[in-house]
Amino acid sequence: MDFVAFFVLLLIMLFSIFVIYKKTQSVGVYSFKALITPTLLIMIGVLNTIALWNDAFGLISWMLTFVLLLFAAYFTKFLIN
Repeated sequence: MDFVAFFVLLLIMLFSIFVIYKKTQSVGVYSFKALITPTLLIMIGVLNTIALWNDAFGLISWMLTFVLLLFAAYFTKFLIN
């Protein structure tokens, strides 16, 4: 069951990155930097989901979430207006 849930989560993540990429292309932005913030925010969700499945909510999980959130906040300057 966990394998199926992880596969569905992976498909949703890839689909959402593809949709964000197509939306940035439709406005004329072809930079990879515009995709960094949404990708990092999706990675936070994946990290916390994996930590929940493995009962691993600890210091490392929280620190990785915090670091990814800081990087996502930093790269918001490259988002399209």
